[in-house]
Amino acid sequence: MENWKVDIEACNLKKYERLCTKLIEHYSRKNRSKITVYEERKIKKVLERMFSNELDYLQTEPEDYFELYGDDHLQN
Repeated sequence: MENWKVDIEACNLKKYERLCTKLIEHYSRKNRSKITVYEERKIKKVLERMFSNELDYLQTEPEDYFELYGDDHLQN
């Protein structure tokens, strides 16, 4: 497996996690009547676990990861 692909995808996953977290924070602030602070924290923990597991999968099984998700987006 080409290490540059894993490195780029790892950076992408970290970027996606930051984006999702910021979006949840923004939504929560604007809609506090719909989502409590507790729910916001819980959602952020779920996101953290999901992205951590994806990163672990990428690093331990890169061939399977790219077979599942593809790597066309890395060819640009």
